[in-house]
Amino acid sequence: MKLSTRVQYGVRALLVLASQDESVPFSLSEISRREDISLAYLGQIFNRLRRKGLVESVRGPGGGFKLARKPEKITIGEIIRALENVTLVECIRDVRKCSRSHICSARSLWEKVGNTLDLALEGITLADISKGEREKENNNLCPGN
Repeated sequence: MKLSTRVQYGVRALLVLASQDESVPFSLSEISRREDISLAYLGQIFNRLRRKGLVESVRGPGGGFKLARKPEKITIGEIIRALENVTLVECIRDVRKCSRSHICSARSLWEKVGNTLDLALEGITLADISKGEREKENNNLCPGN
């Protein structure tokens, strides 16, 4: 499975929101500057994230975007599904993609691998990653590390 830049940038942008005070919205221009992501592309990403209920927009002065739920309640799997239609093997999602899907000896393998990957991605939250990033930053601040 190869994740698109849309997914990679989306995760990075959401980590910016997860690492800050939940009540303070972030402007896309600030996220764009911090993460070195095109503002136009970030706008497309956030439109998808908003439609899928992962972020909320706040209008007016000091407006921007904030997470729609706590970082502990947003999984990496959910982010990936919101931004990309990713499937390990096409025929698992749509049997019409392969004329041999009904007799394929590898189909159960791909289903098992896909289910395992889905479970793993559903078990990782923005809070998990954000916590790991903060720990790395703290370790870099300590003398002797």
